[in-house]
Amino acid sequence: YGIFISPKTHVGIIKIQGDLCHSAWLIKQLHNFFSNNEIKAILLNIESCGGAAGTGQAVAHEILTLKKKYPKPIITLTENLCTSGAYYIA
Repeated sequence: YGIFISPKTHVGIIKIQGDLCHSAWLIKQLHNFFSNNEIKAILLNIESCGGAAGTGQAVAHEILTLKKKYPKPIITLTENLCTSGAYYIA
């Protein structure tokens, strides 16, 4: 006997690793996931010590702006390291 689960909800996953140096790719992914009606939630998988303060601030501000336009839940998963700008994003 087996239990088969058919996924019904799509979750967008964005992996944030290493130093935060550039925000363009992260912001583009956020726009893609927020504007996609099939994606019902966004998971930020963060493993970062932070980096450039402007990058963390830009990504965090974009998340707040997009959440107003597209109200979707955002979940942050951190296993080991999430400091500085990465913590601000989380």
